[in-house]
Amino acid sequence: MINNQSMSAAEAMLKYKPDIEELWAQIVEAKIRSASELADPILFNYFPNLLQRIAEALAPDSNRIDAVEGNTSAHEHGGERARLTNFNISQIATEFYALKEAIHAVLGSRAQLTQKEIVIMNCSTRSIDQSLQESITSFVLAEAYIREQFIAMLAHDIRGPISFIKMATTLLMEGTDPQEAYELFRRIADSAENAGMLIDNILDASVIKASRRIKLGIEHIDIFGVIQKVLRQHSNSRIRLEGQSVMGYWCPRGVSRVIQNLVDNALKYSENNTDVTVKLEEIRGALHISVHNEGQPIPVEQQENIFQPFHRSHGAQGHDIKGWGFGLPIVRGITEAHGGTIEVDSALGRGTTITITLPGDARPYQNAPTFD
Repeated sequence: MINNQSMSAAEAMLKYKPDIEELWAQIVEAKIRSASELADPILFNYFPNLLQRIAEALAPDSNRIDAVEGNTSAHEHGGERARLTNFNISQIATEFYALKEAIHAVLGSRAQLTQKEIVIMNCSTRSIDQSLQESITSFVLAEAYIREQFIAMLAHDIRGPISFIKMATTLLMEGTDPQEAYELFRRIADSAENAGMLIDNILDASVIKASRRIKLGIEHIDIFGVIQKVLRQHSNSRIRLEGQSVMGYWCPRGVSRVIQNLVDNALKYSENNTDVTVKLEEIRGALHISVHNEGQPIPVEQQENIFQPFHRSHGAQGHDIKGWGFGLPIVRGITEAHGGTIEVDSALGRGTTITITLPGDARPYQNAPTFD
C-alpha cells in the first residue's frame, strides 16, 4: 500500500502507468479478437500519452484543465483506427472503457487514495469519455473518406471496360471484316469479364466486411490444371510454376481468383526483371500454394492489415500503382471459406511469400462459423 500522505493521485498514476497500460492491453486483447494481431505501436497508439496527460491534469498545480484540452491526439487515434485496423465503433468504445477499468483496478489495489483524491480522479478520467467522442467522430469521418475514395476509383476502373464495350459494339454495328470482328468480340468478352470481376469483388468484399462466408462451388478437380489456366492468361515470362498434379475437393473459380489476385499483387510489387514463383505441393493431405516475389518487404505492423477490405499498406500507397485494397481480403475470404489458412513471410533480403493452405477436401468446412 502507498501512504496517501506521501503520494498524490497524480504521483500514483505516473508510478503505476506501465501497470495500467499492461492491464489495459490484456483487457482489450481479451475483448477484441483482432487487437491481439496488432503490433504494439498500433495497438497502444496514443493511450500512454493520454494516461500521461491525465496524470498531469491531476496535479494540484497543473496548468491543464483536463487531458483533452488543447490536444488533437484523440482525433488522430480515430483516424488511425479507421486506416490501419479493422476496428468498429463499438470496439473503439471498448478500448476507452477498458482504460477506465484498468485505472481503477490498478490504483484501487495499489494506491491508498483519500476520498477527495478519488473524486478528483473520477473527474479527471471523464477526459476519457471526451476522448472517446472525439475519436469516434474522426473514425466515422475517416471511414467516410476512405469509402468516397474507393467509390471514385471503382467508378474510374469500371468505366474502362464499359466504354470499350460501347465503342466496339458501335464499330460492329457499322460493319467490319470478319477478322477484325472476331478480335472485337474477343475483347468485348474480356472487358465484360473484367467488369464482372470488379462487381464480384465488391459483393465479396461486402460479405467479408460483414464477417460472412463466401459461397463456393466445390468440385473434385486437379488444382494444378486450374492454376495453369490462370497463369496462361498472364502470358508473362516472369511467372514460374513449380509442382505437379494434386487432386482434391475445392472451388475451381474460387482458387482461380486467389491465384489471380496473388500473382497480380506479386507482379505489381516485385523488383524489375525478377521472377514471380508459384509453388504447389501436397503435405500430409493438405494443399499448399505459395506465391513469392522479390521486392521491398511488407512491414510487420502492416502484415495483418493488408487482408482488411479497403486497406492498402503504406508501401503500396507509396507506389504509383492502381488498387483499392480488394485483392488480398478476397484471397483470405476464399481461403477461409475452404477451411484454410493464409500466412505472410516478408523480410528484407528474402522477398515476400504468401502461402495459402487448404484441406484436401473442403466440403466439410462450408458451414463452419466465421469470426469478426
